[in-house]
Amino acid sequence: MSLDESLLATLRDNGRLPVSEISRRLGVPRHRIDERMHSLIEDGSLRFEANVHPALLGIRHYCHLLLWVEGSTAPVTRQLCAMPDVPLVSAVAGDHDITVEIGARDRELLDDALRAIRSIPGVRTTRASVHTRSFVSRFGIDADLAAADFPPLDSVDRRLVDLLRTDGRLPYRQLSARVGLSIGAVRTRVTRLIDSGMLRITCVSHRLDTRRSFVAGIGINTLGDPGCLEALVTDLQSDPAVEFGALTIGHFDLIATLSAPSLHTLREALDRIKRSRSVQQVASWMHLDIERESYEVQ
Repeated sequence: MSLDESLLATLRDNGRLPVSEISRRLGVPRHRIDERMHSLIEDGSLRFEANVHPALLGIRHYCHLLLWVEGSTAPVTRQLCAMPDVPLVSAVAGDHDITVEIGARDRELLDDALRAIRSIPGVRTTRASVHTRSFVSRFGIDADLAAADFPPLDSVDRRLVDLLRTDGRLPYRQLSARVGLSIGAVRTRVTRLIDSGMLRITCVSHRLDTRRSFVAGIGINTLGDPGCLEALVTDLQSDPAVEFGALTIGHFDLIATLSAPSLHTLREALDRIKRSRSVQQVASWMHLDIERESYEVQ
């Protein structure tokens, strides 16, 4: 593994990891880590994102939508990307044409968004699956989104979140100066936001991240035994290819996103899932062009 790939793997789960700790973990001199990170950030190869839990922003309901389209998908995806309550739009190869995620504060707004999408010229058919519980996500918690309960943020917390969404590695010294608190107090607040699951800071690099060379979506229908379903969830939570998973009601019983560095590795992951005794049927599709992916309210 190259130094760049090692840096990405180390920072993926904690984008605020100190350079001294990265140096210790990788066994690489601190000055070399510092120089390489600075170079990657300067040329745009590496950036740091602060992801806010959707529930903290009032987003309580998600729906996964498959779209079948007449003719070209481009006019449809353009309209979808302009919709503020659609965090994911992807042109796919499979038995449908576009995969969409909808996020809304309540079921009424979710229904409104579904109707708006179905009325877009060119959309022929849709199939919906409403999330009931996410069991693999970027926030690393198994949760019912509608029931997620976080303590309210005060004005300082909100200011810190806004600053970190601009630059996930903004130094504590600068954060301290911006919010008017001591460095220690700011460090405590940021740590609490991260440890509680409200905030996750990670690094992103599509050029360096070979783990996401191939991305597929799957929809699973199960045999209906609750015990078998929970066993499947446990298996998926420990599968390195699964980067997102949710239980749903509707067209599918469960949806997941798989990523892998090669088609062979992706096929192996699919085969592992299909061998589960609780799986009745698996539909799969390849993401060709993820045109929008931002799970935060606009």
